Amino acid sequence: MSGSLRVDLDPDDLEQSLLKQRLIRKLHYGKVPGLITLTKLAYASILEDLERMILLTMNTASHYAIVTGIQIHGPNNKNYVWPGEAYTVVDGTRHALSLNQVPEQTARKIPGTQQPSTRTIL
Repeated sequence: MSGSLRVDLDPDDLEQSLLKQRLIRKLHYGKVPGLITLTKLAYASILEDLERMILLTMNTASHYAIVTGIQIHGPNNKNYVWPGEAYTVVDGTRHALSLNQVPEQTARKIPGTQQPSTRTIL
């Protein structure tokens, strides 16, 4: 049916069904979001899920890092990344990461980081 959105549970795609149900609650009635708005809402919902699952499953003594973003498929087979959250958790303390700065010691351990970076970050 054109102009409608199914939000019932699809047993063949539970993850997508649940995401649609969560997104519909974040939208304003009568307003159709643009692609960028909808993508950012989906990103926020997925990040919430990730962080909730980490809290439910990780040992509090665990050390981990989270680096998130949105992959954007551009024209001419070019891909871009819109960076999202980036942080580590060590001994229960969260430390922000900057994707624009890699410490010298770490850079020596990563092949190819000696030369200037050619990646594109929006």
